[in-house]
Amino acid sequence: MRFVNTLAEKPWLNPDDGQASANYMVQDQASINLFGLRLLLAVIFVVFALFVGAYNMRMTYGDVNDLPMHWRLILNTSILIFSSLILHIAYTGMDKALASKQAVEIQLQRRIKCLYLIAGMTALMFVVAQITLCQQLMNLGYSLAANPANSFFYLITGLHALHIIGGVIYWCYCYRLCWQTDSWKTTETRQALHHQMRLCANYWHGLLLIWLMLLSLLLMT
Repeated sequence: MRFVNTLAEKPWLNPDDGQASANYMVQDQASINLFGLRLLLAVIFVVFALFVGAYNMRMTYGDVNDLPMHWRLILNTSILIFSSLILHIAYTGMDKALASKQAVEIQLQRRIKCLYLIAGMTALMFVVAQITLCQQLMNLGYSLAANPANSFFYLITGLHALHIIGGVIYWCYCYRLCWQTDSWKTTETRQALHHQMRLCANYWHGLLLIWLMLLSLLLMT
């Protein structure tokens, strides 16, 4: 092991240069992660855009009936908007924690944790509300095989709910980091937590924009 450590040494760099290089690598990795997330959101958007195109083509036939209970869709959407807004507020609170050169106040930590918890719980409420809506529509006779519009509705809402669940799983990881004491001690650990929260918030906002696009399509047809 000493031989390997000797080979890994860089005597031409002083400790300050090594620390600067390490910080650059951390920032570079954060940029790569953010680019990967945006690429993922672009792929998800394209997938839903293809479903929207197929839905519009199928709506040109005269055998498509409209679904009721549009007010429930608007109510569920308001829950998702509230969740995304609260998550954004928690993320901006983390900006203040990151700007602090000293230890973060306990009150600010509790505020961020509380907001983050509310954001995750309301996202789960949105998924439950969507599932409940689908069950109620089926009980009213709007089954998958009854009409093409029903099939597209269940497919689109179900696929979007799965992506929300994926975001909630990542939210659980970020929320666990919030409760770790080491995540608030130094500037580096706060920066790492800030980066994870940024990824989660961007994913949340991206799914919200996709759902607003789908909602406008469902309400107009």
